[in-house]
Amino acid sequence: MRPKEIIEITDRDTEVRAFLRKLRAAGSLSVKLDDDAFTIWTSSDVVTDKDRDFLTRGGPDEE
Repeated sequence: MRPKEIIEITDRDTEVRAFLRKLRAAGSLSVKLDDDAFTIWTSSDVVTDKDRDFLTRGGPDEE
């Protein structure tokens, strides 16, 4: 499933960056937030120049 939103993590987001480094090292993590539990895993995403060109055009042409 493709993400619905892309969130940019900056150098100021130190706690988020630390969490993501742990996730990358482990491959997957179980996280508990209050009464909810989540399983989070990583997968590499590679965007080629051709793909990037398509994505930045704004989608298919309308007729």
